[in-house]
Amino acid sequence: MQAITRRLRQLEEKTVTAERPRRRLRLMVMRAGARTSLEGATCTRLLCADGSLLETVKFLQGNDGPDEPTEAEVDRWVDSCPVRVLSR
Repeated sequence: MQAITRRLRQLEEKTVTAERPRRRLRLMVMRAGARTSLEGATCTRLLCADGSLLETVKFLQGNDGPDEPTEAEVDRWVDSCPVRVLSR
């Protein structure tokens, strides 16, 4: 019975709800001092075994113009990228 209780507790910890959103770690890589540009950027999203989401965004090209993408634009772009599931 203790094993079942322990397993249920682990599953509850992984459950994503509005009150308990998924943990995210986003790593953004770019050249020091460069302006961000979504052109040529890459994104890798991994769903880890503990239910957290690891996102790596690499900005390969700098933006020479005056406007950079807003945080909301970057979030929408990252959310459109596929998620790979890491297996144990």
